[in-house]
Amino acid sequence: MKKIFVVLFFLSFFNALNAQPPNGCEQKITSKILIVGDSWGQFMFLYKGYKEALRQYGFADITELGGATTIIGAQTGTWTRGLGKKNLRAQLLMHPEIEDVVLMLGGNDFVWDYDYGDPIEVLDNSIARTNLGMDTVVNIIREIRPDVRIILPSYDYPNFIDPLIDLPLNPYFDSWESFGFPNPYEANTSMQYIEAKREAWSLTHPNIIFVQNLGLMQYHFGQKDSLPDTSPLGYFYPRLPPYAPKTVPFPFGNQMYPTPQKAMGLLGFDAYHLGPAGFQVFAANHIKKVLLDKLRGYPTETILSDSLNDGWVNSIGEFGTGEIKIGKDRMLKEHKGILSFSTKNIPDDAIITGISIFITRKKIEGNNPLKSVFPNNAKIDIMNGPINGLLPEAEDFSVRMDMEDVGCFVGQANRNNYSTRIDLQSDAFSFLNKTGITQFRISYNSTIQNTASLVKYYNGGAIDEEPLAAHMDIHYELPQQEKVKQAPNNENCVVFPLPAKDEINLRTTKEIEKVSITDVLGRQLSFYGLETENKKIDLGNFSKGLMVLRIYYKDATIEEKKIIKS
Repeated sequence: MKKIFVVLFFLSFFNALNAQPPNGCEQKITSKILIVGDSWGQFMFLYKGYKEALRQYGFADITELGGATTIIGAQTGTWTRGLGKKNLRAQLLMHPEIEDVVLMLGGNDFVWDYDYGDPIEVLDNSIARTNLGMDTVVNIIREIRPDVRIILPSYDYPNFIDPLIDLPLNPYFDSWESFGFPNPYEANTSMQYIEAKREAWSLTHPNIIFVQNLGLMQYHFGQKDSLPDTSPLGYFYPRLPPYAPKTVPFPFGNQMYPTPQKAMGLLGFDAYHLGPAGFQVFAANHIKKVLLDKLRGYPTETILSDSLNDGWVNSIGEFGTGEIKIGKDRMLKEHKGILSFSTKNIPDDAIITGISIFITRKKIEGNNPLKSVFPNNAKIDIMNGPINGLLPEAEDFSVRMDMEDVGCFVGQANRNNYSTRIDLQSDAFSFLNKTGITQFRISYNSTIQNTASLVKYYNGGAIDEEPLAAHMDIHYELPQQEKVKQAPNNENCVVFPLPAKDEINLRTTKEIEKVSITDVLGRQLSFYGLETENKKIDLGNFSKGLMVLRIYYKDATIEEKKIIKS
């Protein structure tokens, strides 16, 4: 009997670990991001900043490349000739799945070309030479992949003044000395000047997106301890008090403080580079600002789950609202999560092409039941309408749903505030209730018996700057959408001034029905109805950068103009 029990145990354990995913689930990790650059790029790659940040946002099936295209000390010329150029071209040719290139480059070109006391013209000339080098790098990328989007992140502030940093034995002491021992204000304002020049360069190139990171570490980590009033070298700094996370403005932060030591590499000894935690925050900022909408596929509609009707039900008939609980608690009671979405505003004739649900871990009790990036022991069921009533109730645990096991799970949510994405199979689309409520039931089958493995998730009411709230992305098309003809090549509208500061003027002899403004990714920023011949559009609320103005004429033609807010 013991032998039979052992055999059965191992068979069941093996089958649990090798459970097959639902039909149609693709379990594949794709490299869609290429990092090209210097030590910041290399450390970001080595610390897996993007990989972790992508897992955080529910895209554990996406990762980055950068082993062959990031080098400590690299300058723009590293990637425009010789082996560097060869490696850059090879990566782009070998990986057609790459959609975005992160160009973490330029710092070594201008930083080491400028000494304390040099006139500002020396720095300006250095930045100009750097931008010429960046032009060449961009041209090499465009030659191979004209379709990729290029992301240009700024750097963040250095930290020369914490006690661990200002010791003469520190490897960065010499560079601090060569810069004339700048205090944080001097160093930070210099960085702002440099990054403003880099941002201006980016605006002269299509499909390059500049991401501002100055002050990001201050905002995220805060300053735990007071900065010292003197260093061992005798340089005086005013004693500055600590501050809590998210209490300084972002971008730019507080110019009197350096990047917090907690965010720096080498356990705080590094004056320039971030550590693993810092680079994850760094990459997460890029994902949130630039990549996330694209990774989500620009959903037609996003619906937050109904926090009043979200909840859980367990195996002994207990139930509740608020947190979404899935797995086994310490008493080994099995919990299933209930998610409720109001889907009544989806047009009746909408042709649904994709549905993804995102749930974000709030806390965990015991072990994580999700053991892989593609959890095969997770299950989601769908009901067209309420399962029983709107609120969770005991019968919800075992009631037959309209369709069961209809989703592909991505992401094991191995940390708090990490998301799991659930892509619904197309067979489930017909059960989306376009006139009312659609409810889902989620369950986990723990591979570890007799141990707690309860995960608690945020409901749809967790509105924060991070995408914590449970939500559903829906992609759909409407049939027989009218194809609007484009305006002829000759320009019907003159837009001025360009670049613009606060407003733009439109001058045309044709009748305009309406205009829209989108960003370079096609996301609508504003929409206007216009009736008069001479028009003015206020740009005061828009961020600086490149935008697209789309003009809809009453003769059913459309004209597009690129505009830049300076």
